[in-house]
Amino acid sequence: MKIIITEEQKKKLFTLRRITESIKASEAHTEIGSFRTLEDGKRNIAWVQINIVPYKLQKYIIDSSERNDFGVIRVLENPNKPVIIYRQGYKEQAEELYNIAKKYNGYLAWNASYEDSKRIGELLEYTPKDIEKYLNKNYTDKKLNEGQVYNYKLDKSHADPTERKIIYNFTNKNGYDFEVTFYNLGDNNWEREYSTTKGLAVLNANDAYNILETITNITLDFIERYEPDNITIFHIKKNKESGDTTKPSKRALINKKYLEPAINKLDDYYYKLLGSTSYISKI
Repeated sequence: MKIIITEEQKKKLFTLRRITESIKASEAHTEIGSFRTLEDGKRNIAWVQINIVPYKLQKYIIDSSERNDFGVIRVLENPNKPVIIYRQGYKEQAEELYNIAKKYNGYLAWNASYEDSKRIGELLEYTPKDIEKYLNKNYTDKKLNEGQVYNYKLDKSHADPTERKIIYNFTNKNGYDFEVTFYNLGDNNWEREYSTTKGLAVLNANDAYNILETITNITLDFIERYEPDNITIFHIKKNKESGDTTKPSKRALINKKYLEPAINKLDDYYYKLLGSTSYISKI
């Protein structure tokens, strides 16, 4: 006896089946690559920055999503408005991914906790090898990469906004003292710097994440207290980096990972990076 399966039944079987194949991170390196791993049946959920691709690719993704009856969640907390596209039957997992991103202002954040980063990789169905590689590279010290913020304090002897500078202090896990200084440039314009008496060369690569997290929180505290019109932050290039002033330094890009989502969450301020200089401005 021959069993006949209609096209509609075939579609239903395809969209609801459990896809067990994992993908390599390299397959989803671009937005269209990310979508095609979903379209080709290699996974069930894709994160797509649809607003940054050309119009023709946007239309292709939208048309294909409708044709395949994919579900869509828009991540409105992120200024770029990415979307989570998922197969029927995987709405719960897509919503879990959205809720993780929501914790980090709509980003699959570089400074997310170890557990959240691991779960993001699992939900996007990367290979266990790629997930492990990412975690080992970025979370050697798991405890200190969970967004720890060191206790900081405003130096009361340098807290007057009419003076030349405002100073904050904190001490990291190794006992090194840090000073974050906001210099008054006049007309409510400021420049931010930070330093340590031990020299930046002593910093552990993993602890650097927590230091940047702390400095970002200090910057938010400064904004709340003093309501500056502008803050300028110069990010120094390493010796081996290109002298091209239009190209961001590695330090600039790392700082952007922390500053951009934090500042853009504020109602009255926005963040931008030009070359290797960060600008925080009142709207």
